[in-house]
Order: sequence, then C-alpha cells, then structure tokens
Amino acid sequence: MKQTRKPSSASAGKIGVTVEVGTLFTDVLHDYPDLFVHLFVYNAKITEGAPQRLEHQDFRWITPGEIDDVVFCPADVDVLAKIKAEFPAGGAN
Repeated sequence: MKQTRKPSSASAGKIGVTVEVGTLFTDVLHDYPDLFVHLFVYNAKITEGAPQRLEHQDFRWITPGEIDDVVFCPADVDVLAKIKAEFPAGGAN
C-alpha cells in the first residue's frame, strides 16, 4: 500500500512552530534493508513560534558548512548534498 502525505506543518508542530510550506526542494528514494522511503523535502519558513524540544531528545540549527560534522540517516545524504551545493554560504536563496 502506498502512503502519501501532502505538505503540511505537521513536523513543524513537533518543535512548536507554525510554518509556511513553499516549493518542493527535492525528493529522494531510499531503500533501507527493511523499509523503502520516498522523502519529499520542501522549502519552508517559520511564521510563528520559536523552536522548542517537545517530542525529540535534542535538536539544533546547523549551517551547510556544519553538515559534515553531524551524523544523519542514509536517506538524508542526497538532500544534504543538495543543501550544501545550493546554499554554500548558509543563506536562503
């Protein structure tokens, strides 16, 4: 069964903010040993609230230059490469 979700601020709600979802940034297909995922990554901006640790043990904002210093899931590798390529100085385009 294929599950799809339209862009929403559901994930943003997990850190206590409201976001405006913009255009599709990229999508990624990744096959884990026990799970196949199709990730859709959207440009978004916080419109209300400040990030809080509500459902997660920890989180932090990082710049594209700090990406290589953090361990990410294998499915995130292509997304992170695109972020580093499109935002080399860390700013929004």
